[in-house]
Amino acid sequence: MAIAAAQRIRGHLTESERNEISFTGIEFVRAGYSVRTALDISCGLLAASVEQLALQVDEREWIWAVDYESGAWQMEDEDDDEICTGSTCFEGIRYQLVPHRSNAVDARVYVPEEVTGNGHFRITELDTGRQVAILPAMNIARNVASYAVSNYGGYGDVLISETSEKPTHLSASAWLLG
Repeated sequence: MAIAAAQRIRGHLTESERNEISFTGIEFVRAGYSVRTALDISCGLLAASVEQLALQVDEREWIWAVDYESGAWQMEDEDDDEICTGSTCFEGIRYQLVPHRSNAVDARVYVPEEVTGNGHFRITELDTGRQVAILPAMNIARNVASYAVSNYGGYGDVLISETSEKPTHLSASAWLLG
């Protein structure tokens, strides 16, 4: 709303305001507000109002950001002819984004859509393939992954996957202190 007001006063947007619209559009998709059927009625109406205002302020930037981020969710798996909608495919396994509370600016945590529960959980940085840790339980792995993608952890996007390998750490505090 502040950007819309500034635009009305000045008659144009600054580059910073255009970037803010793009970032808002990306976060809008990441938070799930672009899928109205998944929201309750009041939240869906609010999401529609935000989108309408953004389209009025700078339609080109908003559409680019939403299309860009929506396309990131629909990656074709090279081993499969199927398109993973709403999830990411990596080495033939479907992963979903995990909402987490951390101060990560742009990093994300992914977990397998289906877990057998018969093993331990490896956390791997996606960009480098670097192993962060192997932990005995999913809840511990999620805690470690959340910290790893924060500004303090220093990792980029991470993937939690099942493994039969022996744990490198038995708790989040052991990993943090380790």
